[in-house]
Amino acid sequence: MKKSTQLASWSCTGGKSEESFFGHFDKDKIHIRNVTELNIQLNSEPNKKDQENQKMSEPSILDFIAEYKPKKMIFDIPLSQPLCATCDLLCPGMELCPKKSFVEIRLKIEELLKEDHLFQSTSPKRYEREREELDLVKYNYPLLDKRTDVPLLSRSFKRKLRRGVLPYWNRPLDFWIWMNYFDAWLKIFGSSYDSFGQSSPIHWAQMTYWKKHFPQNLALYETMPQLVLLELHRGNILSKKKLLQLFDFDQAPFARLDTINTLSELLGFQMTEATIDNIVRYPRAFNSALLLLALMQEEKGKYFDLSHSAFLMDSGNSHFLVSHFLQN
Repeated sequence: MKKSTQLASWSCTGGKSEESFFGHFDKDKIHIRNVTELNIQLNSEPNKKDQENQKMSEPSILDFIAEYKPKKMIFDIPLSQPLCATCDLLCPGMELCPKKSFVEIRLKIEELLKEDHLFQSTSPKRYEREREELDLVKYNYPLLDKRTDVPLLSRSFKRKLRRGVLPYWNRPLDFWIWMNYFDAWLKIFGSSYDSFGQSSPIHWAQMTYWKKHFPQNLALYETMPQLVLLELHRGNILSKKKLLQLFDFDQAPFARLDTINTLSELLGFQMTEATIDNIVRYPRAFNSALLLLALMQEEKGKYFDLSHSAFLMDSGNSHFLVSHFLQN
């Protein structure tokens, strides 16, 4: 008998050998399945009907879509390509890329660096004092009170701007994320967002293939678990201390359990015991649950409208989703 679900998620960012997790939301309950573990079971169990035809490959996302028939599905791998992958122009070099979004980005980077230099040259003592203050780690200081692109700029963000946006590696939406989340992302996760810097090439190649076979009525979305966590922090649901615990090797399993139980109470959903066990054992299962939460917020209309951002032009049909958890 075919199952039916409205919302589904697939988390497979990272290396080829790491587990993938499929999540789906039905009747106020979140279910997270370990795809890799399921594959091991399929390959180890004898096929009583026909052992020679025993399924030996990992279940495809297409199998899960056929089984659960979701209306919306969200991923943590890119759904669109970098501009260079589809560009047929005689390339003048990335510093002179004529694509409108990258022209806008270069102008904005130049503007930000000029504003920061003006602040530094006109008020050097204040500039250094505020820079030292910015570098301090304060557990009670909200991470997202200051946008990254408001002078004064952090040292790390200035270095990122000087390196620029790479059209063969970054999509224009990367720059939008840097402007809003770069410093907070770096402080909590120890990295910056790059479209093609966090997922295995084989997963991206698989996605390119899978999309050709998705049902036409399946709405596709993309986001990153880190963005969901930062927006939970903005909504005063997760403290900075809790965010740091989620990425501490010893505390992470307990932090994931505490976090998902808190979210369950606040956002009104339930979980199976198998789902809770997966979330405690596997960070990727927790990521799949976070993706589902973002999609659940989208259903409620709680997301940021990115359609008017000049820096998202030429980003492709990625449907990048940034949901929020702010109270009305």
